[in-house]
Amino acid sequence: MGSGSGRKYSEGYLTVYLALTMGVLISFVLTFVNIARLSAVRLKADTAVDASGNGVLSEYNRELLKRYDLLFIETGYGTANHSEANTEERFRNYMRENYDLTFRDHLQGTMDFTGMTLESVTFSECAYAADNNCEVFKRQVADYMDGTLDGAVTVKLTENLNIMDSHKIRDTDVESKWKENQKYLNGVKPYEKVGEDGEVQKVYLKNPASTAFSKLGKPVLALAPPKFGISGKAADTSLCISHNGSRHIGAGLSPEERKESPECSRLLFIQYMLKKLGSYGENKDGSAMDYELEYVLNGLDSDEENLEAVCSVLFGWRFASNWLYIQQDEGKKSAAEAVALAVSIVTLCPELEEPLTQAILFAWSFMESVQDMKTLLAGGRVPIIKDSETWQTSVKSIAGNLTGAKSSNRGLKYRDYLGIMLLINDYDKSVMRTMDVMEMNIRLTPGNEHFRMDWCLDSFKALVNSISFAGRSIGITRRFGYY
Repeated sequence: MGSGSGRKYSEGYLTVYLALTMGVLISFVLTFVNIARLSAVRLKADTAVDASGNGVLSEYNRELLKRYDLLFIETGYGTANHSEANTEERFRNYMRENYDLTFRDHLQGTMDFTGMTLESVTFSECAYAADNNCEVFKRQVADYMDGTLDGAVTVKLTENLNIMDSHKIRDTDVESKWKENQKYLNGVKPYEKVGEDGEVQKVYLKNPASTAFSKLGKPVLALAPPKFGISGKAADTSLCISHNGSRHIGAGLSPEERKESPECSRLLFIQYMLKKLGSYGENKDGSAMDYELEYVLNGLDSDEENLEAVCSVLFGWRFASNWLYIQQDEGKKSAAEAVALAVSIVTLCPELEEPLTQAILFAWSFMESVQDMKTLLAGGRVPIIKDSETWQTSVKSIAGNLTGAKSSNRGLKYRDYLGIMLLINDYDKSVMRTMDVMEMNIRLTPGNEHFRMDWCLDSFKALVNSISFAGRSIGITRRFGYY
């Protein structure tokens, strides 16, 4: 009786012990399960946000990358409705796809352990190409050029500009000097002499430089017609970013991005332009305008206008350089003096020998410059500073007669002179007009008719709020971008 009662009490203790132990064990198990579920919730949210951000970044504009090696999201996505709300919506779609069960899962009755639902997606600190004086655009250019920078090109560009400035080529206004000389000679009164018949005859000064002077001020492209012809392309540049006073502006680079970004110096950007943009003699296929570098320098609406503007500056440089050189060449000065002496003897005005000599030197330098332009526009080379070997014309050229283009083995080509012009051009204008060129060209491609550089997104911060089936709220902030 007693032993049986003891077994019952012992079994009762065991039942209570097991019940208490199992309760504790189940609590531990459920706690660990909940911790695992919460970790899974967080992991799934993190993974979904990262995948969605990368999905959005993968929708960069293909044509912009293909042609200019730049990575931007064009937030219009082929439409005229440009807005970062479009990109936000794409981010939401990616999030929903990452959270939702597949159709196959539903058929198999699969349950989601996390049960995640997207609550909201909000973008902030969006960085667009034109922000803060185009710092975002320039940073991408610097990133691209960081591995392709040619130091030799940089050194040569700087050296060429230094050579010009050391000889004061850009500061010498030869045209004004020639006009003063011509004004003086035009004011010379005719010499009166008595002829054999006893009548008084007037002898007028015959200025040998008059023919060349009559060409001064004419379009350079008329004086030196380009060998490769002149492009007839034109574009409505008022639709481009540099003319858009109400262009979209975002937040620009974050402090961290700005600190870590390589500097986009003027020289680096010039190399990028020389690599990616076309010009006279080196056109790029599929371009709205053939003379893109000339457009960057002048911003005019047609190729012909931009080429004439560039050639006008270049002709001025050549005129100054040739005139400065010929003043030091004793042989050429002697040839000019001989012609001037003959004219002054005929007019019986020996005091005109010096101004006539200078007029001839002006005319000779002018015609040599016309010859230089013919050479450059035919793809040849012309030195910045000439010598007796690279001088192309004789004193007879002042009559207005020139032969075909001649090229030296030394000197710069047309595009090399463009590099010097880009080096002294306003840097901000060069950057904006480069973006103009990109807009015009990308708009020619299928599906990009409404392309705008000011709506090209580089980076953004996403605040994503999600909630699990148990009511657990998860907020994640991430910054995404091409950096």
